[in-house]
Amino acid sequence: MVYRRMVIGVLLFLLAACGSQNSKPPQVIAFYPQNGYHGFERGESISITFSQSMNAAATEAAFQLLDPSGAPVAVNFTWEDGGRRLLAAPTDPVAYSPNDQYLNYRYLLSTGAKSQAGAALENGLDVTFSTMRTLTVVRDSVAALDGSVSDLGHISNDPNDTSAYPVAPTGDSAGNRGVRSFFAFDLDGLSFGAEEAAYARINLYNVRLDGAPFGAGNLGSIIPELVEYLDDSALDKDDYDLPAEKALDPIVSWPASETVTLTVTDWLQQALIKNKKYLQLRLRFEQRTDGDTAADAVNVATGEDTAGHQPRLEIGYYAP
Repeated sequence: MVYRRMVIGVLLFLLAACGSQNSKPPQVIAFYPQNGYHGFERGESISITFSQSMNAAATEAAFQLLDPSGAPVAVNFTWEDGGRRLLAAPTDPVAYSPNDQYLNYRYLLSTGAKSQAGAALENGLDVTFSTMRTLTVVRDSVAALDGSVSDLGHISNDPNDTSAYPVAPTGDSAGNRGVRSFFAFDLDGLSFGAEEAAYARINLYNVRLDGAPFGAGNLGSIIPELVEYLDDSALDKDDYDLPAEKALDPIVSWPASETVTLTVTDWLQQALIKNKKYLQLRLRFEQRTDGDTAADAVNVATGEDTAGHQPRLEIGYYAP
């Protein structure tokens, strides 16, 4: 009889101890991102790990994610580790900062969160973090590698010619010869890959307009093309008819002393994927010549321009 009482007593003690243990307030023992974190990426989830298995409904109701304006952000919840880890994934991709300023989000978890035993969370969370920023890098064209080639193979900016060529004409000559221009931008040393490239733009400046190259009955429009003309590290006569890999929308007009901006984001991304050393561009008119024995051309500033109008590649990329 005494033995039976002892066993019952031990069982009651153990049950009381377990009840006491389960009634302890749960605690947050880890969370991501932490307060002040920079560089949260699209596709990531907010993660909160608890000391106990949690009541899913109560804990999810106690959570809130706010966007930079303070508006609630919808999330999808999942649980791991037997209800001890909560993952909150934004339903729509988080916004990235469009510049180098931090764009802050905030998530909160109140003490309305409860364990499966019904105990309220001991301390809540109030965390501010930022998403990726958009930084910029600029590359001028490589002066020794840009220039023009005529359909007869005349090269402006031949590496063996020490003359300066501050412009690269595109159009035709007084001798009714077609002329096309080429520009190369060095990609060496970039600290990001294709997935981090947000945008890429090439700015080209028309120094002078000869004749009337644009429009029907003349040379038509300019076609910007992605080419690889530096197979031998220099321009040559074969580059005039080099097959293009891709082309952009035509340039239908380009007055003197004006800049055109070409969006080449996908060109850059492909170049980074393929580990290309250069991003290379050719400009050509739709027609080789209009046969009027007069020069009709745009004259694009090259890397040898001294007035600050060099061809320029501007790249935006995502970084913490």
